Amino acid sequence: MDDIIALESAGLTHNEAVIYLSLLKEGPATRSGIASATKMYRTNVYDAVHGLQKKGLSSCIRKEQKIMVVPAHPSQLLLMVQERMEEIERIIPKLSLEKNLRNDIFEVGIFEGLRAAKNSLYQLLEYRSPIYAIGTPKEAADLAGHFLERFHQERIKKRIWMHHLYNSDAKARIVRLARLPYTKVKVIPEEKKSLIAVTVCEDVTLMKFWTKDAITIRIVSEKVAQSFLMLYQLLDEHKP
Repeated sequence: MDDIIALESAGLTHNEAVIYLSLLKEGPATRSGIASATKMYRTNVYDAVHGLQKKGLSSCIRKEQKIMVVPAHPSQLLLMVQERMEEIERIIPKLSLEKNLRNDIFEVGIFEGLRAAKNSLYQLLEYRSPIYAIGTPKEAADLAGHFLERFHQERIKKRIWMHHLYNSDAKARIVRLARLPYTKVKVIPEEKKSLIAVTVCEDVTLMKFWTKDAITIRIVSEKVAQSFLMLYQLLDEHKP
């Protein structure tokens, strides 16, 4: 039984393993003889013998007007396993890439409306990690109303730093934020201002189109978040 399990682990079906061991022990046999020796139905024997032939573990010869099934040398098993290993090694890089991509992006969602835009921003406070905002337009404060004031109050209460890169046309908002604790504000040069607001915290990236029918794209991806943080750093270090 242990030999059968070992052969199954090497890629043989149960019937193939039983027949192969029988052929090694009893020698070449006809399909009828194999059925008799293994107590298998002939249909199952034919299928299993065909499988052994495809794996290179048996062949057929004609002897005295009979078709005999001959087992291959057991060393063929090592070659078969080696070929399987080579096939696996060949596809591992592709599988690893697919796994990394799948593991990296857990969630992508698109939400409509100001309520969704506000909620997605407020949820970032649960991470208790620094928040980075890029290209926030002046319309954001007007559309969000008193929500942003409550958001910043809660953020400051939790001692969460927020780093802003505001569009240059939001001067009043920039002055207001610059007075808040745990807050850093800088102006994006006019030629580099963004048409959308991007907010990053941990592995969450929010892309907000601040209009009356606000649209928010929420991406949970470490790689995407890191890419936008690199953009933030480039803009933050920009010197006019």
